[in-house]
Amino acid sequence: MSLEDFPHLPFEEQQAILQSAALEPPPNTVSNFDSPPNGNAQGLFAVLFCVLLTTLAGFLHIRSRFILKTVRVEDYLAILAYLGFLGCAGCLLAIYHLSGFYVHQWDVRLGTFLNIAEVLIIFPICYCLTMIFSKPAILLEWIRIFVPHHERNTFYWAAWVLIVINVALYVSSCIATIFNCTPPNKSWEPWVDGFCSDRRALDVGVGFFNLAMDVFILVLPQRVIRKLQMTRARRIGVTVVFSVGVLACGCAVGRLYFNWVAEYSGQGDTTYTVSALFLWGYAELACVLLVFFVPCIPKAIGDERLHKMASLWSSLRGSNKPSSTSNKTRTWPRTIGNISTRSRAYRTMAHSERSMMSSSELELGDSTTTAWGRGQGSSASINVEVAFSQSSESAADTWKYPATRTMERQHP
Repeated sequence: MSLEDFPHLPFEEQQAILQSAALEPPPNTVSNFDSPPNGNAQGLFAVLFCVLLTTLAGFLHIRSRFILKTVRVEDYLAILAYLGFLGCAGCLLAIYHLSGFYVHQWDVRLGTFLNIAEVLIIFPICYCLTMIFSKPAILLEWIRIFVPHHERNTFYWAAWVLIVINVALYVSSCIATIFNCTPPNKSWEPWVDGFCSDRRALDVGVGFFNLAMDVFILVLPQRVIRKLQMTRARRIGVTVVFSVGVLACGCAVGRLYFNWVAEYSGQGDTTYTVSALFLWGYAELACVLLVFFVPCIPKAIGDERLHKMASLWSSLRGSNKPSSTSNKTRTWPRTIGNISTRSRAYRTMAHSERSMMSSSELELGDSTTTAWGRGQGSSASINVEVAFSQSSESAADTWKYPATRTMERQHP
Protein backbone atom coordinates (compact mmCIF):
# COMPACT_ATOMS: atom_id res chain seq x y z
CA MET A 1 0.00 0.00 0.00
CA SER A 2 1.52 3.32 -1.06
CA LEU A 3 0.87 6.27 1.24
CA GLU A 4 2.64 8.94 -0.76
CA ASP A 5 -0.69 10.51 -1.81
CA PHE A 6 -2.28 10.14 1.63
CA PRO A 7 -2.30 13.90 2.50
CA HIS A 8 -4.08 14.71 -0.77
CA LEU A 9 -6.87 12.16 -0.38
CA PRO A 10 -10.37 13.08 0.86
CA PHE A 11 -11.01 12.74 4.59
CA GLU A 12 -13.28 9.73 4.12
CA GLU A 13 -10.62 7.85 2.17
CA GLN A 14 -7.97 8.73 4.74
CA GLN A 15 -10.10 7.32 7.52
CA ALA A 16 -10.78 4.18 5.50
CA ILE A 17 -7.04 3.67 5.00
CA LEU A 18 -6.30 4.26 8.71
CA GLN A 19 -8.96 1.72 9.71
CA SER A 20 -7.53 -0.96 7.42
CA ALA A 21 -4.93 -3.57 8.41
CA ALA A 22 -1.38 -2.33 8.85
CA LEU A 23 -0.08 -5.39 6.97
CA GLU A 24 -1.64 -7.63 4.40
CA PRO A 25 -2.66 -10.86 6.18
CA PRO A 26 -1.30 -14.22 5.00
CA PRO A 27 -3.46 -16.37 2.70
CA ASN A 28 -6.56 -17.85 4.36
CA THR A 29 -6.16 -15.47 7.30
CA VAL A 30 -8.66 -12.81 8.34
CA SER A 31 -7.61 -9.79 10.38
CA ASN A 32 -8.91 -9.75 13.95
CA PHE A 33 -8.88 -6.19 15.29
CA ASP A 34 -11.11 -6.73 18.32
CA SER A 35 -9.52 -9.64 20.23
CA PRO A 36 -6.39 -10.88 18.45
CA PRO A 37 -4.16 -13.61 19.96
CA ASN A 38 -1.56 -12.00 22.20
CA GLY A 39 0.92 -12.48 25.01
CA ASN A 40 -0.29 -9.63 27.18
CA ALA A 41 -0.27 -11.62 30.42
CA GLN A 42 3.40 -12.64 30.11
CA GLY A 43 4.53 -9.26 28.83
CA LEU A 44 2.71 -7.24 31.47
CA PHE A 45 3.98 -9.51 34.24
CA ALA A 46 7.56 -9.12 33.03
CA VAL A 47 7.28 -5.32 32.92
CA LEU A 48 5.67 -4.97 36.35
CA PHE A 49 8.06 -7.46 37.94
CA CYS A 50 11.10 -5.56 36.63
CA VAL A 51 9.67 -2.22 37.75
CA LEU A 52 8.77 -3.41 41.27
CA LEU A 53 12.04 -5.27 41.84
CA THR A 54 14.21 -2.40 40.60
CA THR A 55 12.17 0.21 42.51
CA LEU A 56 12.49 -1.75 45.75
CA ALA A 57 16.24 -2.17 45.28
CA GLY A 58 16.59 1.53 44.43
CA PHE A 59 14.65 2.53 47.54
CA LEU A 60 16.91 0.39 49.74
CA HIS A 61 19.96 1.89 48.04
CA ILE A 62 18.77 5.44 48.79
CA ARG A 63 17.96 4.42 52.37
CA SER A 64 21.49 3.10 52.84
CA ARG A 65 22.88 6.42 51.60
CA PHE A 66 20.81 8.26 54.21
CA ILE A 67 22.12 5.87 56.87
CA LEU A 68 25.72 6.45 55.82
CA LYS A 69 25.00 10.15 55.17
CA THR A 70 26.99 10.01 51.95
CA VAL A 71 25.57 10.80 48.51
CA ARG A 72 28.00 10.59 45.63
CA VAL A 73 28.03 11.43 41.94
CA GLU A 74 27.18 7.87 40.96
CA ASP A 75 23.99 8.03 43.04
CA TYR A 76 22.73 10.97 40.99
CA LEU A 77 23.67 9.11 37.80
CA ALA A 78 21.68 6.11 39.03
CA ILE A 79 18.62 8.33 39.61
CA LEU A 80 18.85 9.64 36.03
CA ALA A 81 19.23 6.06 34.78
CA TYR A 82 16.15 5.05 36.76
CA LEU A 83 14.14 7.83 35.12
CA GLY A 84 15.17 6.49 31.71
CA PHE A 85 14.17 3.03 32.91
CA LEU A 86 10.71 4.33 33.79
CA GLY A 87 10.52 5.92 30.36
CA CYS A 88 11.07 2.50 28.79
CA ALA A 89 8.34 1.09 31.04
CA GLY A 90 5.98 3.80 29.78
CA CYS A 91 6.73 2.81 26.18
CA LEU A 92 6.00 -0.85 26.90
CA LEU A 93 2.73 0.03 28.62
CA ALA A 94 1.82 2.16 25.61
CA ILE A 95 2.35 -0.85 23.33
CA TYR A 96 0.22 -2.91 25.71
CA HIS A 97 -2.55 -0.30 25.49
CA LEU A 98 -2.36 0.28 21.73
CA SER A 99 -2.05 -3.24 20.35
CA GLY A 100 -0.76 -5.65 22.96
CA PHE A 101 2.34 -7.80 23.18
CA TYR A 102 3.03 -10.42 20.50
CA VAL A 103 0.17 -9.26 18.27
CA HIS A 104 0.61 -9.80 14.54
CA GLN A 105 0.65 -6.65 12.48
CA TRP A 106 -2.23 -7.75 10.26
CA ASP A 107 -4.37 -7.71 13.42
CA VAL A 108 -3.52 -4.05 14.02
CA ARG A 109 -5.12 -1.10 12.25
CA LEU A 110 -2.85 1.21 10.27
CA GLY A 111 -3.73 4.24 12.40
CA THR A 112 -2.76 2.32 15.55
CA PHE A 113 0.46 1.11 13.96
CA LEU A 114 1.51 4.68 13.12
CA ASN A 115 1.14 5.53 16.80
CA ILE A 116 3.22 2.47 17.69
CA ALA A 117 5.88 3.67 15.21
CA GLU A 118 6.46 6.69 17.46
CA VAL A 119 6.98 4.37 20.43
CA LEU A 120 9.48 2.39 18.36
CA ILE A 121 11.63 5.53 18.30
CA ILE A 122 11.11 6.64 21.90
CA PHE A 123 11.97 3.27 23.50
CA PRO A 124 15.51 3.02 22.01
CA ILE A 125 16.18 6.62 23.06
CA CYS A 126 15.15 5.88 26.67
CA TYR A 127 17.20 2.67 26.52
CA CYS A 128 20.31 4.60 25.45
CA LEU A 129 19.78 7.24 28.16
CA THR A 130 19.50 4.53 30.81
CA MET A 131 22.75 2.93 29.66
CA ILE A 132 24.53 6.29 29.44
CA PHE A 133 24.00 6.88 33.17
CA SER A 134 23.79 3.38 34.70
CA LYS A 135 27.06 1.82 33.55
CA PRO A 136 29.24 4.83 34.49
CA ALA A 137 27.53 4.77 37.90
CA ILE A 138 28.57 1.13 38.34
CA LEU A 139 32.15 1.77 37.26
CA LEU A 140 32.53 4.88 39.46
CA GLU A 141 31.23 2.89 42.43
CA TRP A 142 33.72 0.12 41.73
CA ILE A 143 36.56 2.63 41.48
CA ARG A 144 35.69 3.84 44.98
CA ILE A 145 35.54 0.27 46.29
CA PHE A 146 38.55 -1.31 44.60
CA VAL A 147 40.79 1.79 44.33
CA PRO A 148 40.27 3.34 47.78
CA HIS A 149 43.45 5.44 47.80
CA HIS A 150 42.88 6.90 44.31
CA GLU A 151 45.83 5.06 42.88
CA ARG A 152 46.26 5.35 39.12
CA ASN A 153 46.57 1.61 38.65
CA THR A 154 45.41 -0.67 35.85
CA PHE A 155 41.92 -1.09 37.31
CA TYR A 156 41.44 2.67 37.54
CA TRP A 157 42.39 3.39 33.94
CA ALA A 158 40.50 0.38 32.58
CA ALA A 159 37.33 1.54 34.33
CA TRP A 160 37.66 5.06 32.94
CA VAL A 161 38.28 3.75 29.43
CA LEU A 162 35.06 1.72 29.70
CA ILE A 163 33.18 4.80 30.93
CA VAL A 164 34.32 6.90 27.97
CA ILE A 165 33.55 4.15 25.44
CA ASN A 166 30.12 3.56 26.98
CA VAL A 167 29.13 7.24 26.90
CA ALA A 168 30.42 7.71 23.35
CA LEU A 169 28.65 4.55 22.15
CA TYR A 170 25.20 5.36 23.51
CA VAL A 171 25.29 9.08 22.76
CA SER A 172 26.06 8.29 19.13
CA SER A 173 23.42 5.55 19.11
CA CYS A 174 20.82 7.94 20.54
CA ILE A 175 21.59 10.57 17.88
CA ALA A 176 21.55 7.96 15.11
CA THR A 177 18.16 6.69 16.31
CA ILE A 178 16.63 10.17 16.32
CA PHE A 179 17.92 10.98 12.85
CA ASN A 180 17.49 7.50 11.38
CA CYS A 181 14.93 9.09 9.06
CA THR A 182 15.30 12.51 7.46
CA PRO A 183 13.17 14.27 8.52
CA PRO A 184 12.67 12.35 11.81
CA ASN A 185 8.85 12.38 11.59
CA LYS A 186 9.00 10.21 8.46
CA SER A 187 9.27 7.23 10.84
CA TRP A 188 5.59 7.63 11.85
CA GLU A 189 4.40 9.64 8.85
CA PRO A 190 5.55 7.57 5.87
CA TRP A 191 3.97 9.93 3.32
CA VAL A 192 6.45 12.70 4.18
CA ASP A 193 9.20 13.26 1.59
CA GLY A 194 12.56 11.97 2.80
CA PHE A 195 14.47 8.76 3.35
CA CYS A 196 15.31 6.31 6.16
CA SER A 197 18.53 4.35 6.74
CA ASP A 198 18.78 0.72 7.78
CA ARG A 199 17.93 0.51 11.49
CA ARG A 200 18.91 -3.15 11.69
CA ALA A 201 22.58 -2.49 10.97
CA LEU A 202 22.69 0.21 13.65
CA ASP A 203 20.91 -1.85 16.31
CA VAL A 204 22.90 -5.03 15.68
CA GLY A 205 26.19 -3.12 15.79
CA VAL A 206 25.25 -1.44 19.06
CA GLY A 207 24.09 -4.81 20.40
CA PHE A 208 27.50 -6.38 19.83
CA PHE A 209 29.32 -3.48 21.49
CA ASN A 210 26.81 -3.56 24.36
CA LEU A 211 27.42 -7.25 25.00
CA ALA A 212 31.18 -6.73 24.94
CA MET A 213 30.83 -3.85 27.42
CA ASP A 214 28.74 -5.99 29.78
CA VAL A 215 31.33 -8.77 29.71
CA PHE A 216 34.25 -6.38 30.33
CA ILE A 217 32.44 -4.68 33.22
CA LEU A 218 31.64 -8.07 34.73
CA VAL A 219 35.18 -9.44 34.42
CA LEU A 220 37.01 -6.25 35.43
CA PRO A 221 36.84 -6.60 39.26
CA GLN A 222 37.21 -10.37 39.45
CA ARG A 223 40.99 -10.33 39.85
CA VAL A 224 40.75 -7.85 42.72
CA ILE A 225 37.90 -9.74 44.39
CA ARG A 226 39.87 -13.00 44.43
CA LYS A 227 42.67 -11.32 46.37
CA LEU A 228 40.41 -9.83 49.04
CA GLN A 229 39.92 -11.48 52.41
CA MET A 230 36.20 -11.21 53.02
CA THR A 231 33.69 -12.65 55.42
CA ARG A 232 31.16 -15.19 54.26
CA ALA A 233 28.40 -12.55 54.18
CA ARG A 234 30.45 -10.29 51.94
CA ARG A 235 31.33 -13.18 49.65
CA ILE A 236 27.63 -14.00 49.35
CA GLY A 237 26.93 -10.38 48.42
CA VAL A 238 29.66 -10.40 45.78
CA THR A 239 28.27 -13.67 44.42
CA VAL A 240 24.79 -12.16 44.14
CA VAL A 241 26.11 -9.13 42.27
CA PHE A 242 28.15 -11.39 40.01
CA SER A 243 25.07 -13.53 39.32
CA VAL A 244 22.98 -10.48 38.42
CA GLY A 245 25.77 -9.36 36.09
CA VAL A 246 25.78 -12.74 34.39
CA LEU A 247 22.00 -12.46 34.00
CA ALA A 248 22.46 -9.02 32.41
CA CYS A 249 24.88 -10.53 29.89
CA GLY A 250 22.33 -13.26 29.14
CA CYS A 251 19.63 -10.65 28.50
CA ALA A 252 22.05 -8.76 26.24
CA VAL A 253 22.54 -11.95 24.22
CA GLY A 254 18.75 -12.39 23.93
CA ARG A 255 18.29 -8.77 22.87
CA LEU A 256 21.05 -9.13 20.25
CA TYR A 257 19.41 -12.24 18.81
CA PHE A 258 16.00 -10.58 18.50
CA ASN A 259 17.66 -7.52 16.97
CA TRP A 260 18.97 -9.86 14.31
CA VAL A 261 15.63 -11.51 13.53
CA ALA A 262 13.33 -8.52 14.08
CA GLU A 263 11.29 -7.23 11.17
CA TYR A 264 11.43 -3.44 11.10
CA SER A 265 8.83 -1.08 9.68
CA GLY A 266 8.16 -1.92 6.07
CA GLN A 267 9.94 -5.28 6.33
CA GLY A 268 7.22 -7.51 7.74
CA ASP A 269 5.49 -8.37 11.01
CA THR A 270 6.96 -5.55 13.09
CA THR A 271 4.51 -5.47 16.01
CA TYR A 272 5.02 -9.16 16.76
CA THR A 273 8.82 -9.36 16.50
CA VAL A 274 9.50 -6.09 18.30
CA SER A 275 7.71 -7.30 21.44
CA ALA A 276 10.40 -9.84 22.25
CA LEU A 277 13.13 -7.34 21.38
CA PHE A 278 11.82 -4.69 23.76
CA LEU A 279 11.07 -7.10 26.61
CA TRP A 280 14.57 -8.60 26.51
CA GLY A 281 16.06 -5.12 26.39
CA TYR A 282 13.97 -4.03 29.36
CA ALA A 283 15.06 -7.05 31.39
CA GLU A 284 18.67 -6.14 30.60
CA LEU A 285 18.13 -2.61 31.90
CA ALA A 286 16.64 -3.98 35.13
CA CYS A 287 19.66 -6.25 35.67
CA VAL A 288 22.12 -3.42 35.03
CA LEU A 289 20.41 -1.21 37.61
CA LEU A 290 20.32 -4.08 40.10
CA VAL A 291 24.08 -4.51 39.76
CA PHE A 292 24.41 -0.98 41.11
CA PHE A 293 21.62 -1.13 43.71
CA VAL A 294 22.17 -4.58 45.26
CA PRO A 295 25.50 -4.05 47.13
CA CYS A 296 23.94 -1.39 49.39
CA ILE A 297 20.93 -3.49 50.40
CA PRO A 298 22.63 -5.13 53.47
CA LYS A 299 23.38 -1.71 54.94
CA ALA A 300 19.78 -0.60 54.35
CA ILE A 301 18.35 -3.72 56.01
CA GLY A 302 20.77 -3.55 58.92
CA ASP A 303 23.79 -5.64 59.81
CA GLU A 304 22.20 -6.81 63.07
CA ARG A 305 19.19 -8.24 61.25
CA LEU A 306 21.45 -10.02 58.78
CA HIS A 307 23.51 -11.48 61.63
CA LYS A 308 20.34 -12.65 63.35
CA MET A 309 19.16 -14.29 60.15
CA ALA A 310 22.55 -15.93 59.66
CA SER A 311 22.57 -17.13 63.29
CA LEU A 312 19.05 -18.50 62.95
CA TRP A 313 20.02 -20.37 59.80
CA SER A 314 23.14 -21.76 61.47
CA SER A 315 21.14 -22.88 64.51
CA LEU A 316 18.57 -24.59 62.31
CA ARG A 317 21.33 -26.42 60.47
CA GLY A 318 23.06 -27.32 63.73
CA SER A 319 19.83 -28.65 65.28
CA ASN A 320 19.64 -31.32 62.61
CA LYS A 321 23.07 -32.69 63.48
CA PRO A 322 23.43 -35.38 66.23
CA SER A 323 25.03 -34.08 69.41
CA SER A 324 27.24 -36.03 71.77
CA THR A 325 26.50 -36.18 75.50
CA SER A 326 30.04 -37.01 76.49
CA ASN A 327 31.85 -34.27 78.38
CA LYS A 328 35.15 -35.40 76.90
CA THR A 329 34.09 -34.59 73.38
CA ARG A 330 32.41 -31.26 74.21
CA THR A 331 33.73 -28.28 72.21
CA TRP A 332 33.44 -24.56 72.73
CA PRO A 333 30.62 -22.58 71.08
CA ARG A 334 31.34 -20.92 67.74
CA THR A 335 30.61 -17.48 69.18
CA ILE A 336 33.73 -17.57 71.36
CA GLY A 337 36.92 -16.45 69.75
CA ASN A 338 38.05 -17.21 66.23
CA ILE A 339 37.95 -20.70 64.79
CA SER A 340 41.38 -22.09 64.14
CA THR A 341 42.06 -25.26 62.24
CA ARG A 342 45.72 -25.50 63.17
CA SER A 343 46.60 -27.73 66.08
CA ARG A 344 48.67 -25.68 68.55
CA ALA A 345 49.39 -26.31 72.24
CA TYR A 346 48.94 -23.84 75.08
CA ARG A 347 50.73 -24.28 78.33
CA THR A 348 48.56 -23.58 81.39
CA MET A 349 49.84 -23.04 84.88
CA ALA A 350 47.68 -23.24 87.98
CA HIS A 351 49.86 -23.06 91.10
CA SER A 352 52.11 -26.08 90.87
CA GLU A 353 50.09 -28.10 88.38
CA ARG A 354 50.71 -27.92 84.65
CA SER A 355 48.83 -29.48 81.81
CA MET A 356 48.75 -29.31 78.04
CA MET A 357 45.60 -28.36 76.10
CA SER A 358 45.09 -28.63 72.34
CA SER A 359 43.82 -25.56 70.50
CA SER A 360 41.31 -27.75 68.66
CA GLU A 361 39.55 -28.09 72.02
CA LEU A 362 40.12 -24.53 73.20
CA GLU A 363 39.57 -22.01 70.43
CA LEU A 364 40.96 -18.66 71.48
CA GLY A 365 40.62 -15.30 69.77
CA ASP A 366 43.54 -12.97 69.22
CA SER A 367 42.55 -10.76 72.12
CA THR A 368 42.63 -13.63 74.66
CA THR A 369 46.05 -15.08 73.80
CA THR A 370 48.18 -11.96 74.22
CA ALA A 371 50.51 -11.76 77.19
CA TRP A 372 53.47 -9.51 77.87
CA GLY A 373 56.21 -9.23 80.42
CA ARG A 374 59.30 -7.19 81.18
CA GLY A 375 62.30 -7.68 83.41
CA GLN A 376 65.19 -5.37 84.29
CA GLY A 377 68.41 -7.08 85.19
CA SER A 378 66.60 -10.26 85.88
CA SER A 379 64.78 -12.96 84.09
CA ALA A 380 61.09 -12.44 83.50
CA SER A 381 58.62 -15.23 83.07
CA ILE A 382 55.08 -15.00 81.74
CA ASN A 383 52.40 -17.27 83.06
CA VAL A 384 49.14 -17.48 81.19
CA GLU A 385 46.42 -19.12 83.22
CA VAL A 386 43.23 -20.25 81.55
CA ALA A 387 40.71 -21.38 84.10
CA PHE A 388 37.55 -23.11 83.14
CA SER A 389 35.04 -25.11 85.05
CA GLN A 390 31.70 -26.70 84.63
CA SER A 391 29.07 -24.88 86.67
CA SER A 392 26.96 -27.85 87.70
CA GLU A 393 25.91 -31.30 86.66
CA SER A 394 22.37 -30.11 85.91
CA ALA A 395 23.58 -27.31 83.63
CA ALA A 396 26.07 -29.25 81.62
CA ASP A 397 25.76 -27.05 78.58
CA THR A 398 26.85 -23.87 80.39
CA TRP A 399 30.58 -23.12 80.31
CA LYS A 400 32.59 -20.43 81.93
CA TYR A 401 35.50 -19.07 79.96
CA PRO A 402 37.59 -16.66 82.00
CA ALA A 403 41.05 -15.92 80.74
CA THR A 404 43.46 -14.08 83.06
CA ARG A 405 46.95 -12.92 82.52
CA THR A 406 49.43 -12.82 85.39
CA MET A 407 52.98 -11.64 85.37
CA GLU A 408 55.40 -12.74 87.98
CA ARG A 409 58.78 -11.11 88.35
CA GLN A 410 61.57 -13.36 89.60
CA HIS A 411 64.17 -11.69 91.89
CA PRO A 412 67.61 -13.25 92.32
